[in-house]
Amino acid sequence: MTHDALHICADMTLRLGRAGDEVSVLVAGVEALMSDDGARQAAIAACSPQRREHALRLRATRSQALSVGATLLLDELLRRHSLRERDMTYTIGPHGKPAFAACKQIAFSLSHSGTMAAAACLAVSPTDVARTGLGIDIERKGRYRTELVRRMFAPADRLRMASARTEEQRQAIFADVWTRTEAYAKATGRGLTWPVQVPPPEACFHSCDAPDGYRLCVCLCMCEQGVTITM
Repeated sequence: MTHDALHICADMTLRLGRAGDEVSVLVAGVEALMSDDGARQAAIAACSPQRREHALRLRATRSQALSVGATLLLDELLRRHSLRERDMTYTIGPHGKPAFAACKQIAFSLSHSGTMAAAACLAVSPTDVARTGLGIDIERKGRYRTELVRRMFAPADRLRMASARTEEQRQAIFADVWTRTEAYAKATGRGLTWPVQVPPPEACFHSCDAPDGYRLCVCLCMCEQGVTITM
């Protein structure tokens, strides 16, 4: 794949969970894929059939670039496990969470916002596959919406929002809460619920600012009862 079409701005290895599981994370800007039709089409052609079909269904150039950019990042992470995205087939859970059909020991999650794409990957032991959920979310700051706070945020998070003294603080808190909410929803495979559920103690998070005014969150769930992901 044409990984040189991406501007990698973060390459992290996070230790999450009680066992210190190593989650690999990549974040990149996809501006080149947005502006260069040839590079974007070459990247789409190099994807697995399912990811290629997904990208081609997207009509907007920006949406295609973000989708294939996230796929390029996933491919780079898989290469570190001697795997390639082009060889993968996927299953889709009841709420839209993708998983590898045959390579179940690899958990992954994708996200994009604005001009940024992000991917996370984790090698899971066979005994932990059924109870491990991984989620990542990236969000551009400056997208605060009062209605979402009122309808979806937990009481403690609404209090955090109310404590903000400036618009900058309000936007930062909103991005932090929203990325945690999305990352947890992706990790469990249940999707967003109203009101947002408070994550259980076994859900581990890593939140940080990403370049160019973005917020990033990675969530790892190790649920004793298993996460609701349909393979």
